[in-house]
Amino acid sequence: MRELNGLVVSALRERGIDAVGISPSLEGWKTRGVGVEDETSTSGRQSAVVDRARRGVVTVIHGDVVFDEKQGTSVLSGDDIVRWCARWVVDGGLVDSAERVRCVFLSDVFGVYDAAPTCSLLPRDDEDLTTPIGVAEEETATLIREIIVEDAPSESWTCVSAARLRNVAHPSRRIDADVPEPPRINLTLSSDVDDVTGGVATKLACAVSIARDVGATVYITRAGDVADERDASSTRTNHAFAIMSAPIDDVSDDSPNMFLGTVVRRAARHRAIG
Repeated sequence: MRELNGLVVSALRERGIDAVGISPSLEGWKTRGVGVEDETSTSGRQSAVVDRARRGVVTVIHGDVVFDEKQGTSVLSGDDIVRWCARWVVDGGLVDSAERVRCVFLSDVFGVYDAAPTCSLLPRDDEDLTTPIGVAEEETATLIREIIVEDAPSESWTCVSAARLRNVAHPSRRIDADVPEPPRINLTLSSDVDDVTGGVATKLACAVSIARDVGATVYITRAGDVADERDASSTRTNHAFAIMSAPIDDVSDDSPNMFLGTVVRRAARHRAIG
């Protein structure tokens, strides 16, 4: 992970981005139970991350194995680090409102589904990175478009919008139709996935926590360009870039329709928009 983090930092620097890498275990970060921050060990690091952000420096942090006050060691996931950083951004005064904070989780699928996707990603030629990636027409899993989290201290959340996808990426053509009754979500981990941090269930729990406790909005989508496999001339869309680069007011008002993925946000914000 340290080696990978270094490669990411180097790639950013080569492109003119002022980036610095952090390895939590080397910096002395600790936890007090899985995902629970030991503020005595991270307070100084929090200030460093916030100060760098004020100067326009991009801090690149990776999941790590750290000391834990309760169980000796703990796997600190990247999802939990994002949750901490979202709170640090708000507490540090980098934004005038938590609603202006966006967290983007990248995956190899387009978000959270009502069941494990069976054929979401069409085969691609690894030798040709321009080969389009899309959704196979025979896919039966339903993509959860919007999840609303009840305001703190409640831990409940509701799927309010879902849709079946077609093998297209253009915003105006990518969805067959919204599902009339949002499905119940059956979160399962595929048997061929080995994820020490808990898979999609833990990732969604972290996204819910960010929305509920911090007030930020979380976007879960697929990394990379997507295009219509049947039309090589179609416009490719990078949904992660689309949601990260859109003006914040546009994202707040119409985020479920601006990208292909799952939006998680607090109930108060949803009611204000609706």
